[in-house]
Amino acid sequence: KQWYQRRVAITAGGRKATITFDFVPTSLELVESFWRFTIPSLSLTVPLLVVGMTKEPKVVIDRSQINFRSLLLGRHALERVHIVNDEETPFNISFDEKCMTAHSSTAVLQVEPMQATIPPKSSLAVDVIFEPHAEGLFNYNLVIDVKKKPSPLLLNIKGEGNKMQESCSV
Repeated sequence: KQWYQRRVAITAGGRKATITFDFVPTSLELVESFWRFTIPSLSLTVPLLVVGMTKEPKVVIDRSQINFRSLLLGRHALERVHIVNDEETPFNISFDEKCMTAHSSTAVLQVEPMQATIPPKSSLAVDVIFEPHAEGLFNYNLVIDVKKKPSPLLLNIKGEGNKMQESCSV
């Protein structure tokens, strides 16, 4: 990682200047950046250490699992979950499509929306639709990628497909 970037600016004597540092973390570790401010005409150098520390953003899902229980083949059920952003900045989320195709030939799992931006201090409603096409138990582990958050959100989904068994005896 390269933390040093040289920038040169000239400010006229008697004037003030504001210097800002933007810190955009990619992990939860402590980051240090060393800087030197120099005034060549005075042979003056001032060292500056900028330290940045991050914490896990407060972006959570309101529940960690959905159980659709038993459904007749060809029928669908819908459950709604909410992804909550308790931070002062917006966060982009997206569902990993590969996690939804585990049983692609025997069941349909849909998520709407597949990607979105959650505004600051708000939540996003996400609809999860399950439709079995074969008998059996189904289990999905959906990964929700949250940009600028080191660990993804996880949503476990279970369901069962059943068909009507008919028999008649006289």
